[in-house]
Amino acid sequence: MIYSSNLFVAILPLLLLVYYVGPNAIFQRTLLIFASLGFVAYSGLVDVTVLVIVVCLSATYFVLPARLKSKRQILFIYLSLLIFVLLNFKYLDFIEQVTTLPVGGLALAYGIPLGISFYVFQLVGAVYDTRNSNTRIMPDRLFLFTVFFPQLIAGPICKMRSLMPQFDSAKFFTSRNITIGFHLFVLGYLKKVAIADPIAGVIDPIWNNPGAYSGTTNLLAILGFYIQVYADFSGYTDMGRGIARLFGYRIPINFRAPYFAVTPVDFWKRWHITLSYWVNYYLYGPLSMTVLRRIRTKRARTFALGGIVVLTMVILGLWHGGAWRFLLFGLIQGGVIVCWHVAARPYASQLRKMWLGTLILTQLILMISFTFFRAERPDLALLMLEKVFTFEPSGEVLSTAWVGFLVAISAVFVIQVFDFNATKRGVAKLLLAARTSYLCFSAYVILFVVLYYFKGTLIDGLWISGDDAFFNSGGDAFIYFAF
Repeated sequence: MIYSSNLFVAILPLLLLVYYVGPNAIFQRTLLIFASLGFVAYSGLVDVTVLVIVVCLSATYFVLPARLKSKRQILFIYLSLLIFVLLNFKYLDFIEQVTTLPVGGLALAYGIPLGISFYVFQLVGAVYDTRNSNTRIMPDRLFLFTVFFPQLIAGPICKMRSLMPQFDSAKFFTSRNITIGFHLFVLGYLKKVAIADPIAGVIDPIWNNPGAYSGTTNLLAILGFYIQVYADFSGYTDMGRGIARLFGYRIPINFRAPYFAVTPVDFWKRWHITLSYWVNYYLYGPLSMTVLRRIRTKRARTFALGGIVVLTMVILGLWHGGAWRFLLFGLIQGGVIVCWHVAARPYASQLRKMWLGTLILTQLILMISFTFFRAERPDLALLMLEKVFTFEPSGEVLSTAWVGFLVAISAVFVIQVFDFNATKRGVAKLLLAARTSYLCFSAYVILFVVLYYFKGTLIDGLWISGDDAFFNSGGDAFIYFAF
């Protein structure tokens, strides 16, 4: 089940009704815990079983006395156990492929449990952050912090100190929460249903067999994925943030106009912000401090810090899954960031005057790296790029496909213009007024009904096929489930 599925859209209002008529915070927390477990269980019994085991394992750390939690050996054991769980389900096949060691048998044949990358990283951060804390963490709050379904399977990766205190008090129905939450949900639904899913239907056959298509068609696929991955992932995150706000909770923003980034470093401050923060705070930061303490010469420090940057980006790439394409994506991003720091950063003031050129260059590099990210094998990515750069014309791409892509690009551009300027006072006031206005709320309702009808007729085939696919649509998919 995903947020844009017909089943979820049907259940959500009923869940909200029961939630707000509940008598107290305990009832609300309990309801959200069971709703979250049901949300995961819809994908399979193994998914929810692994989730519960990981939460219970982590809970034993939080009940330890502070003198034990702060011991490095204890901290290392718990962090290692959490990382082992992630490795066991997600990376053993790749490790066996790389090392030829027979380790794949340790993993279950079931597959990757839903959301395991997100909740393991979230718990690793929580364990590390509370290593010196005497604060007592109640089991129900820890459980809800981990399984909270609006951010469980696609992020953002929340910190304990920002999300958990919100579970302490009962939430009351307010029109502000409803209008803001519904606005975010509809925005995400628009990105997912009206942009990402239709694009996927056009470009997926091209990505599956790029050699059968011309350079122009392959360019369409590359450009299409560039738009699809943003619309799908940020749209799903927007829906999650909107759902959380409907229940009275605030979770952090995860995307802020990433395609307006003028440098590779700036991009990772705008794309999957919470993951970028996580790897910077828990991985790059400690490693770089170790280098600065132990290496004295400037040149050696530069090489060591560059290596740490590449290692960090490789891990960030492999976070998406165990495959050569993700490792290569991380290497490209790490190499680009190192080159930026070494070659371009000293001239940052001059480059700021040429911001349009640096923005275009950054986005072109991004599209190329996304090509290696999306293609099943590196050789297929090279084939696609070779076809594109040979400017091979095509008669197989309909003009309507390009028109649709231009409309999608324009919509994404407009959305990111507002995202990019959202911190400016005038734009912030405009967005807040739009989110809290009853007139705008009515417009959101109309837009949602139109999108819902569009999804049902053109994607799910609900009204034109007459089958019983309403609660089990084959069109419902989230791009990051593949990773």
